[in-house]
This record gives sequence, structure tokens and C-alpha cells, in this order.
Amino acid sequence: MELPNLNCNNMLCIVHFYCRWKEIQQGVWRSVLSGQIWTLKQTDTKILYQVHDTKGNIPGAVIKSEPLSEAKPGRSKGNSVKQFKEEAGVGAATPVYEIKSEEGNSCTDILTDYFQLNVSLESLYKQWQAADGNFCQVAADFPGVRILRQDPTENLFAFICSSNNNISRITSMVEKLCIHYGKKVGCIDGEDWYTFPSVVALAQDSVEQHLRDLGFGYRAKFINQTAKIISKKENGWLDRLRHVSYQEAHSELLQLTGVGAKVYLLVVLISTKIFTTIIPFKTKKTTFWKAWYAHVK
Repeated sequence: MELPNLNCNNMLCIVHFYCRWKEIQQGVWRSVLSGQIWTLKQTDTKILYQVHDTKGNIPGAVIKSEPLSEAKPGRSKGNSVKQFKEEAGVGAATPVYEIKSEEGNSCTDILTDYFQLNVSLESLYKQWQAADGNFCQVAADFPGVRILRQDPTENLFAFICSSNNNISRITSMVEKLCIHYGKKVGCIDGEDWYTFPSVVALAQDSVEQHLRDLGFGYRAKFINQTAKIISKKENGWLDRLRHVSYQEAHSELLQLTGVGAKVYLLVVLISTKIFTTIIPFKTKKTTFWKAWYAHVK
């Protein structure tokens, strides 16, 4: 994969607080994605990834490790993966496996969907540069920045946590949700990793008070009530909204407690395939907007 198409360091640095990516060392990122622990690293020419063994068959083993641009059966893994294993603390003799996710997608398919690699970023950059002189000035400094296609359940509840909040507290709240209501995936380098909790787990009657005790404040009620509303809908309701019209998604999501216009737009922007000309606008960005786009009405 050519680097202008994806820049992990720029992207994950921006979104780590609600997507749970942690920079375990410079340029090496780790998180839980599709029920597995992933480690990503960007080199000068490739994006490398590992999916760690969480079943305990081989302690510290890696299920799959190969350059994203070379993710084809039978191709040589090359020295770059050997270097990655060394930097990530995985032995050179660690077995490498080819697996499928629960949905039947390969590891490459999961990352392609997550980073929306089927969207031509090069053509979009050209379009934006032609239309916006300000973008022309900064585009070269921010190559490969994409919108993640995050799991809608995780995205929704993470942004409910973000209401009137700062990055440090958002990160802490999302982490607490995972520790107390998610499932432990595994332990790597002495750190436990958890899935994001299911709607069913967050819909329990005891959740609101427990979250208040953990410091969630009024968001505890929003999280619990929203989970209860979703749990009463048909199975897969939230995932189905990934494929409906903007108007239908708007109508459905605004039924949820604690989901106002900003949270709704962020969920649509990050978790669905709905592309809209409406964008979330944070009050803190007013100064930037006035300085760069005062001429836009």
C-alpha cells in the first residue's frame, strides 16, 4: 500500500481516545478490532499488521503477520515483518497462521473496511485542492488521513461519553466500559485487552448506578437507556443503519437517549456508508472557521 493512501500515525493519533488505539512505542499501535488484538506499524513503504493469538494455544503467538500491501496467500513475508516482530517483542520463531474472522472476512478485508481503503483518497485530495485554496496549503502535511468505519455500537456509546467532556476523561470512560462490561480478549506485554461491551451488557438494570459510581455522571443514564432501547429492537438494527438513507438513519438514531444532532452526525460519518455534505461542527473550532473560512456563508 502506498503511503499517500493511508497514514496510520496521523489518523490514530487523532482518534485514539474513542477508538482505543494505544501507541505502545513510537509508531507502533495496538487495539482490539473484530474481537482480536491487533498491532499496526507504518514503515517508509508499508503498513504492517499483526493479529495476536488470544486462545492461549501458543503463548505470545501471532495469528497473522504480513505487510498489508502483500496480503496474498503464498507470498514471502520479507525482512520487514521480521523487524516488526522484533520491535513488537515477538520471537522470530513465532508461527504465523491464516485465519478468518467470525464474519468470514480475512484480516485484510477487515482493515480495508475499517480504513475505507476502497475509497480513492488520491482523487478526493485532487478534488478538494481544486475547490479549496486553504486545503492546498495543508494537504501535503496531512497525507493519507481517512475517516474510520468504526463499529457502530462502539462508536455510538463512545460519543455519548464525549458529551461535554475532555479527551482524558473520554478515554478513561471508554476504557472503563470495556473493562467492566466487555470480554477479556487476552493479555499482551502485561496488559489486558477487552472487547467493547455488547448492547445487552449495557442494558442491564444495574448499569446506570454502577457507571455513576465509576464517575460517568449523567452519561450513565444515557448509556443505559440507549442500550435498553436498542435491545428491544430487531436483531442487527444498529448495523442495518449502515446501509440506509441519510433521512432514515437520522429518524432512527434520534430516538435514542443522549443522541443529539452532533452525536448523530458523528455516528453517521464514522460508522456508516452514508456520505453527506453535512458535517459535525464543534464550538471550539469557531476560531479556526472564522480565520480560514469567514467568506463561506
